[in-house]
Parts: sequence; C-alpha cells; structure tokens
Amino acid sequence: FIEDFSVLKMQQRLMEHLPEFERLSVSLLNKGVGPALVIESEPRSDEEVAKKVERAAIEEVIDEARAEVALKSFVNRLVVGEEACPFTKNSDIAGIGLEKRGIKAGPVGYRFGKSSDACAALAVFWSSICELMAN
Repeated sequence: FIEDFSVLKMQQRLMEHLPEFERLSVSLLNKGVGPALVIESEPRSDEEVAKKVERAAIEEVIDEARAEVALKSFVNRLVVGEEACPFTKNSDIAGIGLEKRGIKAGPVGYRFGKSSDACAALAVFWSSICELMAN
C-alpha cells in the first residue's frame, strides 16, 4: 500500500480527484501487534480548512447506503475508468487476472465511516486491511 500510495501521488490525472492527498505522506511500522500505518500531514491552507469545515458540517447526515453508492461511483470513475488498479474491472469485483499468482477474484469491500477527513478515511481503510490480514 505504501508504494501504491506514493505511485498514486505521482499520477496527476488521479490526484486531480484526490487533492487532499497532496499534503499527506504514509509509512509503515512493523513492530508490536501488527503493521501500523503512519500518516503525516502538512498543515491545511486557509482554503483547505474552509472546505474541511464545510464537509464536516454535513457528516452527521451522511447515510451509509448513499455513501456506498457514491463510493461505487468513485471506484467506477477513478479506479476502473482511470485504470488506477489494473485488477479491478468494476465496483463489485477486484483481483481479476491474478489467479496465476494464487489470488482469487473477490468482492470489493466497502467500509463506512462518517468522517470526510482524508486521514480518518485512511485509518478506516487500514483497519480493514489489518482485519483482512488477520483472517
């Protein structure tokens, strides 16, 4: 993931859709209970703070079902449409074409978190990865 995140940040066509990631860097610590994701952030500009406040104001009314529909649209538009992941061909199934490497195609998992903050979203994502690794 760390390498993929770095590659993603170098692809301007993808970063146009994820501007908040510009100020983030990630690294991995593999000591203790399990791998820990370290997220470092540059300070937000005044414009970024205003956008965050605007997004935070609607977090309490975010509905899980609507959020999943929006996230699937994002996956179809960016991950599939912009070919961010060559092994994801739609918003429902990923890992397509990896069978020779011992990886079976399977359902894309969607985890709900009410926060619109990029760091919080990365934390929810990493928790999901740790759960998958534990199984």
